[in-house]
Amino acid sequence: MDRAPLLWVSGLFACLLYIASTLDTSFAFDRPVHSSIAVLIVCGAALLLAQKIRPFHGTTVSNAHYAPIPLQDLQDGGAGSRPASPVLEGPGEVAKPTLFGLRARTVLVGLLLTARIEVLRRVLQRVECRGPSLTPLALVFVAVADWWQYRKMRQQPRDEEEVDEMETTIYVEFATTAGNSPLKTLFGVAIIIAGSIAAFSKPYPALSTYICPVTSTDSVLIPRLQTLGVFIDGLIGALLFQLLDSKQKQHSRLSSMGVPYVGLACLISATIWVVIGLSYYSFGPSDLREWISTHTQQYTGSAIKLALAISIAALCAVRTIHYVGVLSTSVIVLFTAVFVYLFGPAWNHNHPFPPLPGGGIMSLLVAVIGFIVHAMPTAQSHRGKLSLWTFLPVVLFLFMLQVMFAYHGSSEVRYHPIDMLMYYANENHGKWLKHAGINATLFNATTNYTARYGRHPPPHFDDWYNYAVERNTLIIDDFDNIYSDLLPFWALSPAEIRQRTWEVIADPDSGIGGIIIREGKVSISDNVPGTHRWMLDGVVEMIEKFSKWLPDMDLAFNLNDECRVAVPYDEMNRIRDTALTERSRNPGVVSKFSSDRSKNWQAVPQEPVRTNRFQVMSFKSTWDEFGTVACPPNSKARTQRIWDVSKLCTDCAVPHSLGGYLANWTLAADVCHQPDLARLHGFYTSPAAFSGTHDLMPIFSQGKASGYNDILYPSAWNYVEKAVYAPNDEYPDPPFEEKDPTLFWRGSTTEGMSTGHGEWRGMARQRLVHEAMNTSSTHALLLPWPISNNYKKQRYALVAASELHANFAPDVQFVSYPRCFEADCNEQFAEFAPREVAAPIDFQGTWRYRYILDADGAGFSGRFIPFLRSGSVPFKMALFREWLDGRVVPWVHFVPLDLRLQGLWATLAFFEGFNGTVVGGGRAVVGERRRHAERIAREGREWAEKVLRREDMEVYMFRLLLEWGRLTDDRRDELGFVVGGGGGGGS
Repeated sequence: MDRAPLLWVSGLFACLLYIASTLDTSFAFDRPVHSSIAVLIVCGAALLLAQKIRPFHGTTVSNAHYAPIPLQDLQDGGAGSRPASPVLEGPGEVAKPTLFGLRARTVLVGLLLTARIEVLRRVLQRVECRGPSLTPLALVFVAVADWWQYRKMRQQPRDEEEVDEMETTIYVEFATTAGNSPLKTLFGVAIIIAGSIAAFSKPYPALSTYICPVTSTDSVLIPRLQTLGVFIDGLIGALLFQLLDSKQKQHSRLSSMGVPYVGLACLISATIWVVIGLSYYSFGPSDLREWISTHTQQYTGSAIKLALAISIAALCAVRTIHYVGVLSTSVIVLFTAVFVYLFGPAWNHNHPFPPLPGGGIMSLLVAVIGFIVHAMPTAQSHRGKLSLWTFLPVVLFLFMLQVMFAYHGSSEVRYHPIDMLMYYANENHGKWLKHAGINATLFNATTNYTARYGRHPPPHFDDWYNYAVERNTLIIDDFDNIYSDLLPFWALSPAEIRQRTWEVIADPDSGIGGIIIREGKVSISDNVPGTHRWMLDGVVEMIEKFSKWLPDMDLAFNLNDECRVAVPYDEMNRIRDTALTERSRNPGVVSKFSSDRSKNWQAVPQEPVRTNRFQVMSFKSTWDEFGTVACPPNSKARTQRIWDVSKLCTDCAVPHSLGGYLANWTLAADVCHQPDLARLHGFYTSPAAFSGTHDLMPIFSQGKASGYNDILYPSAWNYVEKAVYAPNDEYPDPPFEEKDPTLFWRGSTTEGMSTGHGEWRGMARQRLVHEAMNTSSTHALLLPWPISNNYKKQRYALVAASELHANFAPDVQFVSYPRCFEADCNEQFAEFAPREVAAPIDFQGTWRYRYILDADGAGFSGRFIPFLRSGSVPFKMALFREWLDGRVVPWVHFVPLDLRLQGLWATLAFFEGFNGTVVGGGRAVVGERRRHAERIAREGREWAEKVLRREDMEVYMFRLLLEWGRLTDDRRDELGFVVGGGGGGGS
């Protein structure tokens, strides 16, 4: 048998595997219309060129007929020659398509492709509302077209020689009878479709918390559009059958014209969309024109890859159709999609979470049975011709591979992950405290500083040490956050740091406020807006406690909630290399700051000085431009786009999780392995006031996200106690056992601006409230297994949200809906507050609840420290990190939550127990472990009273500004404190 058919089918399978495995992370879906135009143009051109380079012939291997060849054409003429074989005629002959019919079908395919792209665009706009895929139903149209064609051909007589050549065995008789049955095709396809739909209906992976509002039309419209898309796919498939399937083309010329006509249909659809795009570009608003004409490098690369992959797959497909027909080729495509869809989760199922839903293997088995029925040999398949039956061993191998991975993966655990996380967290915290705690002498503190950071401490280190000891500060050695924040600035000269500080302070529109220190006196620059002056007043109050030991300098403080400085990865690597070289020089022991520092700092001018350092991106996505620029070029955040927000990206959470629980708080802050965060926090989707820079600017901020280079300092909000733990007679803090056993949160929609495009649906606060209110979903809890016995083994089981609400009744609500345009405000109000907005409560009323949740807004949350000081258990869900990171430890002092919220209910169930029914039947009773929650509340409270006091903020700020004073000194390489070296002099 010719190897060409096998090569084409293998090429098609390989292309389909690549497309199916990369589609979920492709940037091409950022602009589905742009990408579709690119695919259509490349695909259409490829099909037209393929016909020119290697034309398709009218006959196929699987459908060959003996043509009427006059014997005299063989140059064997003579008296013995017989007349040519007669051409098949009569009522059984299939009607030949005309050129007009081909052209009409081509135009119709082009129009249907245009409509299908529009349906795709609308579905992707609100993909969070999509239902289970019904795409396999499109195969019905192709099967019916194939069956109808069979009905028209079944009276066509076969050559007697063909029948004589067949072996007359029982197997052949069965194959002939079953394989040639007019219902065989429909029956086999029906089985494949049933198995495929069952597979696609499984929640692979688990559903995300992205919101599809039940009050909006999208929850109804999107599934209907999906159905319309399936109908259009079916019509396109039936028309392609008529254009390409060789069984109906006995006329060589018309058969060869089918492929280029398909290419022409692609170009027709692309042309229509180009015209539509040009119309919008010419007459649309300026922001739409900008969106149409701009694109990222990642998108361009993904679109090109997708267009090439689909084009190669199309070329392989039309060649495969040439040998096995349109229907069998469609079966190959569908089976490959089902296999990849089911295989991915099974391959990555190294931990029981999320649980693999039952029925996956059975769905694939049904699809395999359908494949076998469809591929069952026919009478013609015994003459050495290509049949899908040839690929049955491959299909069975793939099925066994799926079974092996599905059942080999972990499904049970012997220990609850939270038990392990608490144990290791306490152990590691004890080890850290030994190295970070108080030193008995200044000499020890100085020695440890030098050993830890590779140089002598800055001038006035002795004064700082005495200040810290007098205030009973526990943390003397571990200030790694300061080291990490300031290290890059060693790559800048002191003069450059001073110049950049002056630039941002001198521009009042930059959102930066200046604090000026001269001869121990602290003041605020005159151009700070009154609305933010309270913040700098608090900073001044803090600095004044130790300002007499500080050198003259100017400081630039970020007045916005959002962080500001994100240096690209390659540039930061260069900066860090330079900085490490600078710090590695052996410093001298000059223990006094330069005496003439004040003249090196330019005065802030009365007239504003505009700077072009900052890029304003308010109300826009900051993910690509700022959020991921600090990540390595090959990181997931820069090479993948999680466009299907309806699914939980388990791969994104695995590196920092243990099952469904957050295990590594530090790694959870790193966005580089979490591309799905692009649409899961308002800071990335649509910040209200973002003005960022890619230059290393010396800006002090209260909090920052991963990849940003702002310098962290203790927030004035906490220092002046804007939110304070102060229970009273009216609002006491009751004993732990007497608190309401539920989760409590109140807040507003301040995380980002929802501009009318539904950005609020992915914001963390909105997802939190929706998760707490939604009773129609299911969630995975870790329960004893079997659930009817108290076995030590545990397994994740799905539990209806209504059961969870009955057990825990969380009190999580919004009190207001700011930062949204009218349409989105109305949509949020309808979704979250159909009756009335929750009334604000006094902040001191929070302590009556056993579990209190802290969630970021536009920036860091100012409620975390008072939450820690209370007798309740703080649950913390945060994107931003603060100065206190490293001092407080998750699972020791607070309970961490992933921004995806996948472990919220399971964590509550661990502490409070669960008594309810699981999905699929069976009742689960899990005892409470409230003593663990009480211990976390107690440890957090005691620790906060030791290391998060106002005095501790002063000590941190004092140390930070001493280090900054050395960095901005022209003699910084000479400065250093040595015990007994005359340190502690004036500035």
